[in-house]
Amino acid sequence: MKRADIDQLLERLNEKLTQEGEKRELVVCGGAALILSNYNKVETVDVDMVSPNKDELLQKLSKEVAKDLDGVRPDWLNSHAATFFENHNPLPENWEDRLVEIFEDSHLKVSALAPEDILFSKICSHIDREMDEEDIKELADTQDLFEKVVEQVVGLPKYKDQVSDLIIDELRTRLGFKDEN
Repeated sequence: MKRADIDQLLERLNEKLTQEGEKRELVVCGGAALILSNYNKVETVDVDMVSPNKDELLQKLSKEVAKDLDGVRPDWLNSHAATFFENHNPLPENWEDRLVEIFEDSHLKVSALAPEDILFSKICSHIDREMDEEDIKELADTQDLFEKVVEQVVGLPKYKDQVSDLIIDELRTRLGFKDEN
């Protein structure tokens, strides 16, 4: 999905919420958050919600939106990221205070994690799956920022091990933040 696709999906979801007389506020992360925050990311496969968990109405309406538009996955809007953060990698303290509003209509408001918090999630994801390096490059525009976020990541019990250290060290090198001597 590209920017125009995501905008269209959110507008359609807003229409459906309007018809139901319901309002929702969502927090998103991942590729959709980067795209809607005007980073250089061009495409993503879904819109990852951090909160709230996808309730029955959102589940129903997002599937209806997918049916209305050709080629859209039924799970284009999902709360997999919320589960990831709840069960494995809690977001940095006070992340809610740093949210960035990226979409607002009559019945739907969407905010994104702040860039620093997206970077945190992308580094965690990279350690777990060695993915998202391009997104990390885009977000970690300085070594100071990268090191600040890495310090938060390795503060989590899950990442206090040699494997995590090695992966982060290799990432640091590929980002040009470490001499290869």
